[in-house]
Amino acid sequence: LGYLWLGGWGSGLDRFDERTGQFRHYRPKPDDPSGLISDKVYDVYGDRSGQIWVGELYGLSRLNPMTEQFTNYRPDPGKPTWNGSSVSGIGQDRSGTLWAGTTGGALIRVDEKSGSLVTYLPDSRNPQRLNGGGITAIHEDRAGTLWAGAWDGLYRYNRQNGTFTRYTENQGLPSSGIMGILEDKAGRLWLSTKHGISRFDPRTETFRNYDVSDGLQGDEFSSGAYAQSPDGEMFFGGSNGFNAFFPEDIRDNPYVPPVVITSFKISNKPVPIGVQSVLRKAILYADSLTLSHRDNVFAFEFAALSYANSHKNRYRYKLEGFDPGWNEVGSRQRLATYTNLDPSRYIFRVQASNSDGIWNEQGVSLPILITPPWWRTNWFRGMCAAVLLALFWGAYRVRVRQVQQESRRLRGVIDTIPAYVWSAQPDGFVDFVNRPLLEFTGFSEDQALGWGWVDALHPEDRARHVEAWQAATASGKALEVESRLRGADGEYRWVLFRGVPLRDRSGKIVKWYGRSTDITELKRAEEERKRLHELESDLAHINRVSMMGELAASVAHEVNQPLAGIVSNGSACLRWLAHEVPNLEEAREAAQRIVRDGKRAGEIITRIRAMTKRTATPKEKLDPNETIREVLALVADQAKKNSVTIRTQFADDLAPVLGDRVQLQQVVLNLVMNGIEAMSDIKERARELVITTENIDAEQVVVKVADTGTGLDPNTAERIFDPFYTTKSGGMGMGLSICRSIIKTHGGRLWVTAHDGPGASFHITLPKYQGEEQNAGAAAD
Repeated sequence: LGYLWLGGWGSGLDRFDERTGQFRHYRPKPDDPSGLISDKVYDVYGDRSGQIWVGELYGLSRLNPMTEQFTNYRPDPGKPTWNGSSVSGIGQDRSGTLWAGTTGGALIRVDEKSGSLVTYLPDSRNPQRLNGGGITAIHEDRAGTLWAGAWDGLYRYNRQNGTFTRYTENQGLPSSGIMGILEDKAGRLWLSTKHGISRFDPRTETFRNYDVSDGLQGDEFSSGAYAQSPDGEMFFGGSNGFNAFFPEDIRDNPYVPPVVITSFKISNKPVPIGVQSVLRKAILYADSLTLSHRDNVFAFEFAALSYANSHKNRYRYKLEGFDPGWNEVGSRQRLATYTNLDPSRYIFRVQASNSDGIWNEQGVSLPILITPPWWRTNWFRGMCAAVLLALFWGAYRVRVRQVQQESRRLRGVIDTIPAYVWSAQPDGFVDFVNRPLLEFTGFSEDQALGWGWVDALHPEDRARHVEAWQAATASGKALEVESRLRGADGEYRWVLFRGVPLRDRSGKIVKWYGRSTDITELKRAEEERKRLHELESDLAHINRVSMMGELAASVAHEVNQPLAGIVSNGSACLRWLAHEVPNLEEAREAAQRIVRDGKRAGEIITRIRAMTKRTATPKEKLDPNETIREVLALVADQAKKNSVTIRTQFADDLAPVLGDRVQLQQVVLNLVMNGIEAMSDIKERARELVITTENIDAEQVVVKVADTGTGLDPNTAERIFDPFYTTKSGGMGMGLSICRSIIKTHGGRLWVTAHDGPGASFHITLPKYQGEEQNAGAAAD
């Protein structure tokens, strides 16, 4: 239409008609909602449909030039938006969508149909969001990518996921403040900044920067001062004017600059050239360098032979063998310094670029050798290695001799041990036997090792012994087995074989060590002990029979009483049955009395048979009180005949014991008979025998037999338990000795105490019954 649109901060919007030279002013009208939002205008943009968009403080307005009516877009006051910011940059993409940016760093997408705004708010904590710098320019490139220039960098918008990629000085921009964006025919972006112009290639993401030395009006460009003509010419305005150019006419300097090393310093001092110096010729022409380990601080200076804008030349260097990568520096840092390097071979390399970034990839290189001190040279290390090797070898030989001597000494000690010592491998293969074992069996060492020792075992013991040894090696448990071993004289002797495993830290068996002991004499002693035990049992039987002989008259009296009762009741029974009318009730009662007296006689005979039986009875759970009562039934007539009163004081809660009923009754019978006999000549006092039982602690019961007889001498009281010691004219002296032996085998004690007055007390302690476990142990005994 031939109009020029102008906006100003505080002056609103103006339209200039080039044909008439007249201005049309647009100002906000408080009472007209179709007017401008504010007279503070920041940006004016004409879209492809001819609509004029005005960026203002607090909003965005669209003017229809035909109707001269404004459509206003304001932020939603109820949502976190861009309140208080100005719309500072406006652009349109190929789909016709209008985009606007604010001074607060927000990006706005305008939906003209619905009149709604979609706002992309900044978030400095999220690197994929806008950072918050005010947006100055918006541009969509030929590839359809939307770009936004801001005070804090260049943003690329990813439409697929709604994220932003930011480019700043860290990626190559001369300044992060973007003032304008234009695009050339090659798809490259030209960016005016606060420090020159930069050309950005989106495909390689590389920047090429231009400054005053390239002909710019100045380093600083103004926001919004950029334009592009239809033929592609670009215009950028700044503080000192503007620049106009065709992008295709801007070409980089193709010159590849040579690189040279210009200076070499040691300890920050230039190294002179000379025969005695490390530099025999100028460093520029040096093929290599050889340095001492004392030259631990050295530096190189270098330069690129490109003098057009040389201050923009770039350099990169590295010391191969030390630097992990290239060190890139500018034209003011053309110095590389190294300190305290290890003696080795290195290569120093330098590359350079001209002012347009054209690199000399070949650059220049200089091999460097740093020699070690004499104590780090190969010949010195070799000599030290040889000396150490000789020392180690000598020490090894000395140690071997020591071990051999120690082994011989240990073998001598083992050979003098009065026992048979051996060792075996984890699988049971015997690999050592000492000399006493060889001398006993008459085997040579070769015959005894391995499994040859088995031949010396008694044929009856061989299979059992080998099975035990194999079980031990398989389970890892200690070996203990008794077998007969044949000596060199052909005689077999009993030997106890014991072996234990040696384990490493992981628990794996690495060796077996064993000791075998001749136990022939122990076996003989055990057989002798068994024989003595049998003799003792025989004596106990004789003792019981002897006492029963002494009780013969009393026993006959006891038996005669029930027998007389049986005869009397039998006669009565016959009389009752002989009546003309048999009195069956009286006959039945007489028959019941016959049965009663018969059982009584049978019980007396059973007790006598048990006391005189030779074979041992098994141990069982016994009530001591009941066991004593059965004995008292046998001696009742003997006590009556000797005018002895027997009184019992039995504990009601007396614990049971585990014992041989016959043997324990033999002990009680012996003590009671001795007490009766000790009181047979007493006339001046009552003859009384008291039998007491009680629990003395949690594990034992006690039985006490006390008489009022002649008593005992305290000094000789203990001797009455010695075999063959007696105070009776016709006694054998074995009764009390046998009694003590019986009580001992029951795990108890038998002793006597002399009274201060007449008589003596015999005491018996027995362990309480503990259940089946104790019974099993007693059976094993």
